[in-house]
Amino acid sequence: MQISNNTLAAVEDYVLNRIKDLYPEREGAAIFGLACYVYLGLNQVDVRLSKDMKISESEMIKFIHLTKRLRKNEPIQYIMGKAFFLDFELEVSQDTLIPRPETEELVDWIITDEKESKSPVVLDIGTGTGCIALGVKKGLPDAQVHGVDISEGAIEIARRNAAKYNLDAGFRVLDILENDVADLVPDVIVSNPPYIGKEEAGEMNANVLDFEPQQALFPKGDDVLIFYRKIAALAKKHKARVYVEINRAHGEEVCALFDTFGAVKTHLKKDLSGNNRMVKAIW
Repeated sequence: MQISNNTLAAVEDYVLNRIKDLYPEREGAAIFGLACYVYLGLNQVDVRLSKDMKISESEMIKFIHLTKRLRKNEPIQYIMGKAFFLDFELEVSQDTLIPRPETEELVDWIITDEKESKSPVVLDIGTGTGCIALGVKKGLPDAQVHGVDISEGAIEIARRNAAKYNLDAGFRVLDILENDVADLVPDVIVSNPPYIGKEEAGEMNANVLDFEPQQALFPKGDDVLIFYRKIAALAKKHKARVYVEINRAHGEEVCALFDTFGAVKTHLKKDLSGNNRMVKAIW
């Protein structure tokens, strides 16, 4: 056995020492915490208070195998098949992007601004795990929430995540660039669409580039704003309110694009890290 003894402290040292060149200390600790939750049923407090706890050889082997996969840059969320988002424990796979904290901020913004709306119809474009749609539905129970995605695998996961929390949100497979959602008249359109330019691929971490779905990262063709054009056209047609996540390098461009489609107001908002991350537009 490659671990010095069978205490949780020894296992933690083993894992963190072998991934410290890949992840900063705080992220490494979060990875180990998620593994303890899945493998041992321990929450964060339990992990801190249970350093002397003895674990079995079979459990130790799980951590060894985990470390080998992490060394290959495989994201912990895909290894475990789950990710945390707001108050949800969501199923994820390589058919879906891994939900991120910045997207939680987008959901919070929508809920805050739309809380006085009466039963708004909300369309989530590129829903993935369904994290945005489910966050909005939980925060705005009277909303009629619908999510679309080009990936059948993603839609199946979104449906299972909705069923797990008994949230009434509808999900369907749809290529929004080729089709409209003909049976919906959305009051609110929300999206975290593909927005990374192919020229940026060389700057991306291997755990994103090699594992997360390419079609959810990179838009079709050379137009990095292609999804925002489609969203703007839909919003103009239905006089909808739009909330989108953006590439921090293109915030002003997205606002200008919405202006050209007749938006009466746009608002570029920073995330908690100080990066331009979200745009709201009103038609």
